[in-house]
Amino acid sequence: MEAVIKLKEYRKLQGLTQAELAKGISNRSLISQIEKGLVKPSLSLLRQYSVRLQCELDDLFGGEMVLDMIDLSSTLAEMELLLTNRKPCRHLEADFILLEKVSDQIAEQEKALLYYCRGLYCRYYSKETDEAIQFLEGSFSFYSKTRLFNEKIRCANELADLLIELDQTDQSFLYLEAAYKLVIKHKIDGIEQIRLMVSMGMAHAKIGEHRSAIRLLTTAIENSNEANIKFKPGQVHMVLGICLKREGLFELALEHYEKALHYYEAATDLLNAGGILTNIGIVHRLLQNYEESIRHVTYAYNVFSELNDPIGQLNASYELAATHFYRGNHDEVLEIFKGVQKLKKEGLPPFTLVKFLLMAGDACMLAKKSAGALSHYKQAYKDPSNTAEQKMQVFAHVVQSLTAQQLTEQLTDWNKVMKEDTALFEFLY
Repeated sequence: MEAVIKLKEYRKLQGLTQAELAKGISNRSLISQIEKGLVKPSLSLLRQYSVRLQCELDDLFGGEMVLDMIDLSSTLAEMELLLTNRKPCRHLEADFILLEKVSDQIAEQEKALLYYCRGLYCRYYSKETDEAIQFLEGSFSFYSKTRLFNEKIRCANELADLLIELDQTDQSFLYLEAAYKLVIKHKIDGIEQIRLMVSMGMAHAKIGEHRSAIRLLTTAIENSNEANIKFKPGQVHMVLGICLKREGLFELALEHYEKALHYYEAATDLLNAGGILTNIGIVHRLLQNYEESIRHVTYAYNVFSELNDPIGQLNASYELAATHFYRGNHDEVLEIFKGVQKLKKEGLPPFTLVKFLLMAGDACMLAKKSAGALSHYKQAYKDPSNTAEQKMQVFAHVVQSLTAQQLTEQLTDWNKVMKEDTALFEFLY
């Protein structure tokens, strides 16, 4: 604790009283206790003192920090609070470096929290997802050696949430199942139990188990309402809407999409709001509520335009064109397609543009513009992003279209389009 006593040395150098040093930071009594070695300060508190004393943090440590100089529990608690609330934390990286130098002196329980905090920092601040996974896995391992079950579940939830976000869903189930066993065994409820149900629901949705996802997310909402805890309400209702739509439960899907839209608009999260509006438009189209579909997707397009998000604009354009197509407004489809040519295509899922070309081709065909239709069909077929399977889908669709429009005389020319790809479609018994 000798080095921390240098607080008095640097205070005297600046000609400050204990009260003057404490003003707006702590209180005079605390500084007195720190200078006498009766109380250990947190790193955050020492940093504030060093700024007022116009010296470096290392100066107060006498050149090198020893773990006994600080209150490690308070330091970690302050870090956790900042990171959990996503507060600006300019000095956290430097604090982590200091603590890692003495990590061999830190007990497993405190090391578990340190690794958890470092994982949060890497995920939300430095955006180093691989490092975030490593630290969170380390934290989970240390917590597994303690009886801190809530903390272990919290760590598992954070790790699973990150893995789901990175499409490493299979790996996420290892931590979700471990957390679920703890919740059942120790009858844990509250925010971490709700968060676990949400994460499990998201994971099941990712792998296409929509019924399981619906059950888990519905339970999470019920528990949230009971406990008056809101955890990712917009995302939960959005994923529920997606799963219900996939199961053909369109009216229920609309209910959850509308709730998701309410939360995202309240949070001024326009990007997600635009996505929800697009999905609402799709469901209305499936219900043949074409006017409502057009209204919502047009609104979504305007939102994405304000955000200067070409991918959102392209997706909204595609869904708007699809609604007009099913409504029989073929000229509208072609007008929308013309507008799409002016937008950047980078980042758009490849087959989306191919489907758009096929739709434009079909619209031309139904408008008795067969030359324009064939031009769009050929572009769709020759799109460089197509796989062999996708090319075959395009080819089959065009054959079906030409046959339906009684233009079988053009099938010979169309067959020539795929001649160079015949090796891709080798038939195997």
